[in-house]
Amino acid sequence: MCRIPGDGCDIKHQVRTAAPFAEEVRVQTRSTLQLIAILCGLCGASALGAAQAQQLPQLAGTYRCEPDPAACISGQTFTVTQSGGKLEFKNDQGNIGSGTLTSNVSASAGPPWNMFGTVSSDARAIEWTNGTRWRKQ
Repeated sequence: MCRIPGDGCDIKHQVRTAAPFAEEVRVQTRSTLQLIAILCGLCGASALGAAQAQQLPQLAGTYRCEPDPAACISGQTFTVTQSGGKLEFKNDQGNIGSGTLTSNVSASAGPPWNMFGTVSSDARAIEWTNGTRWRKQ
């Protein structure tokens, strides 16, 4: 029992009576943090799913190299086949290379071309970093 004011006894009593409340607050805080983590995970998964659900451009087909034959030293026509985001290129000289759709608006071509391209909004042309444009026929 507290007999002398200020001997700390009143604080000990407050701590003892608040302890169950503090445990309840800890449990509620932990539950709230778990709920926030779950919601963040669901939002992230939803955003990833939406990004993956975006339609990739369909680039399969035959292309003619532009702007003029002199700039197109690696061939005049190219056949592109596509499986998802994977591309395969074959030119009129028989060279074959692989590539990737790196986004809905960009592609990369590996050897023997080693270049990056920007896909037109209608997916009928690719502007390559070597200065050429492949236009779908």
